[in-house]
Amino acid sequence: MPRRKRGGDLASSAAKRRKQKESRRNETEEEHEARLQNQRARMSNLRSRRSEERTANKSTEESRILKDNLTKEAFHYEPTKKYYNHKYVVIGKMNNICQFCHAKKLKKHQVSVA
Repeated sequence: MPRRKRGGDLASSAAKRRKQKESRRNETEEEHEARLQNQRARMSNLRSRRSEERTANKSTEESRILKDNLTKEAFHYEPTKKYYNHKYVVIGKMNNICQFCHAKKLKKHQVSVA
């Protein structure tokens, strides 16, 4: 079954936009300010709820990553996670260059002839 396109009917969307534009054009200064104030309050509430959700999700994710099991974690990499806090993760500069293959390596890696 083919996927249904989002956005619905373009004609009705255009009609809604025209109606909204006309209603905003006809509103008084007090109605305009009240509408904007209401919109600001809604956005502030939405942002605070999203922030709370992010904080809750972040603490859950951080506790998950700090466990000993890092199986397949590379497939679920997220730059916001603090991998460097894990006791088995060693992140360092790759500034040693192999004299044979010219690959950048960590300081702890030994030079090998392959």
